[in-house]
Amino acid sequence: MNLASCSEASSGGRIRGLPNRRHFLTRCGLGLAGLPLAVRQVWAAGRTQPPLIQYLVRLGYHAFELKRDRHDHFLVAGELEEQRVTFLVDTGCSVSAVDRRLLKGARTLGELGIAIQDSLLGRIDRESIYLGKRLALGKAEFFNQPLQAVDTASLRQQWNAILGLDFLLRHHAILDCWTGWLCLRDAPLEAALEGALDASLQCSGYLAVPLTPADGLTLLCRPGVQGQVLTLMVDTGAIWSLLDEGSARQLGLKTTSTSKAVQGLDRLVPRALSATRIDEFTLGEGIARNVRMGVADLQPWFLSKREVQQARAAGQPLVELDGLLGVDHMFAFGALIDCRRRRLWVSRERMAK
Repeated sequence: MNLASCSEASSGGRIRGLPNRRHFLTRCGLGLAGLPLAVRQVWAAGRTQPPLIQYLVRLGYHAFELKRDRHDHFLVAGELEEQRVTFLVDTGCSVSAVDRRLLKGARTLGELGIAIQDSLLGRIDRESIYLGKRLALGKAEFFNQPLQAVDTASLRQQWNAILGLDFLLRHHAILDCWTGWLCLRDAPLEAALEGALDASLQCSGYLAVPLTPADGLTLLCRPGVQGQVLTLMVDTGAIWSLLDEGSARQLGLKTTSTSKAVQGLDRLVPRALSATRIDEFTLGEGIARNVRMGVADLQPWFLSKREVQQARAAGQPLVELDGLLGVDHMFAFGALIDCRRRRLWVSRERMAK
C-alpha cells in the first residue's frame, strides 16, 4: 500500500491516481458557511435497532451503534490493547490507523523483523505498520489487526483511531449512513441469504449502485453530474462531498467562496473551500436535483507526476478521480454501504428530496 501524498492533473482537468491521505476536515467552526448541509437527524444514544438492522442481526451480523461528532463524522467506541479509544469509521482510509501517542513504545513489524500474511494487504513487513494484538467493539474482539500510526492531536478531533477500509472489508461490513449503525460479520453471506437481503432492500425502496474496486483498497462510484460521468471515492472520513477544482472547471460549474478550508492528517497547508450547485446528480437509477457540493484544490492529496510515471512503468493501473462522495450526501441519500460486496444502496425517495 502506497501511503504517500500526491498530484497530477491530466489534460482534461481531472486528477490522475488514487488519493492516499483522505481525511478532509474543517479547521474553522461548525457547519459550513455557504454550503448548507442536509437536514440533520438526531441519533440518540442507546436507541433501538431499526427493522433493517434487526434483520441483519438475524442474518448473523453483529451491530454496533454509531454516534456523530460535531463535524458529523461516524464514530464508534472501542478498545485497543486494553485502552479505550474512539474510532472514526473511514472508508476512505485504506489501512486502519491509531494515534501514535497510544502506541506507547510499540515496535513496527519491520523493527521486530517479522512479517504477516494478510488476506487483503498480502505480505506485510514494513517499518510503518504495527500489529494491534487486540481490538474490541462491544463484546466482539478482533486480533492481529494491521495499523498505521497517525497524528490526530493537531486536528482536535473526538476520535483517536480509524477503522479503515481494510478492516471493513475483512469483516464484511455494512454501514447504514441514515440510521447510524455498523454491522460486521465473521464470514460472507451464503448466496441464498444475499439474494434475500437484496430483495428486501429493493422492496424497501433502495437502489443498488455498483462500486468499482481499485488498487489501494478504495471504493469508487460513478455518478452522473451535469450529464457527464465522474469518478468519486466513497469516503465516510470526508464530512463534505467535494469536487476537485479541475473537474469543476471542466464541467463549467460556477463556484462561490466560503470561509472554510479542508485539511488532512499530513499537516498539509489547508486548502480554501468553495461551493457549487449541481442541477442534476444521478447514482444508478436515483436522481437528486439542485445538489450542493464543495470545490477545492485536492491535488496535494494525490499522486505526484513522478509517482504516476513510476506506477505506469511498473504496469500498475491508475484511476482518474474527480473528487469525494462524503457523509453529507451519503446521509442525505439514506445510503447503505456494503463494503465487501462493493455495493452502495441509496434510497430513491431520499434522493428525490
